[in-house]
Amino acid sequence: MAKVKITKRVYGLNKSLFRELNDIHIYLSHTLPLLDRMAEKYRSIKSSSDKRFIVPSRIGKKGIAKRTPEEVASLFEKFAQRELHANLLLVCVSRFESFLNDVLRAFLSEYPGKLSVGLKGGESERQFPVSFIINSTTLAEAQSAVAESRLQSVFYAEPKDYLSYFESITGVVIPETLFLSFVETKATRDLIIHNSGKVNDLYLRKSGKSARGKPGTIIPLNEDYFGNCISVMKSISDEIDKQVSAKYEKVAT
Repeated sequence: MAKVKITKRVYGLNKSLFRELNDIHIYLSHTLPLLDRMAEKYRSIKSSSDKRFIVPSRIGKKGIAKRTPEEVASLFEKFAQRELHANLLLVCVSRFESFLNDVLRAFLSEYPGKLSVGLKGGESERQFPVSFIINSTTLAEAQSAVAESRLQSVFYAEPKDYLSYFESITGVVIPETLFLSFVETKATRDLIIHNSGKVNDLYLRKSGKSARGKPGTIIPLNEDYFGNCISVMKSISDEIDKQVSAKYEKVAT
């Protein structure tokens, strides 16, 4: 049975990513007005008495959380103004990184000879456990195990090294301006997860000239920035799809 052309595999991955990013943006654009309306609803309540909300408690039990209308209104406003963008940005970055790794996985599967390529180009000197061979019943299984191990290590590489490896494996040259924009988005994601959104020296080092704040300040997050992040991810994935199509369309695999 003939292998699926790499062009078709990358096209499918790109199409799937576009749909998911679009779904997320549609959800955001429809949810923000709802949050605003709920904030207005609770702001209009004159009473300051606590409202009771059923929440999860210990396993198998339910609890009660009490909030004043003012507190509930502030909660909805917080998510409308920042928190929803922050949480969905984490989802988008994770999904895009999965797309990049899926593209690499597709190439390593179609062209197992590329498993010998090192992180910074050239022949890889990394050794793999003998268990990869012992626990595999076929050569394809062993190659798949090596590929997964390689992808795990590459995933945590410095952005410039990841970019270099991606180009070595796929032959795709991602425009530097686009990739640097995504690096800043990743750095923003890291601030949200690890530093409560406060700009630190690590963020400034990662982002370089693309940095959007000063040390100690809260990184800006709004609808325009979120939309631009999605545009950058879609531009990179589309560039990958176009270049793979141009380079491999006539190559039978």
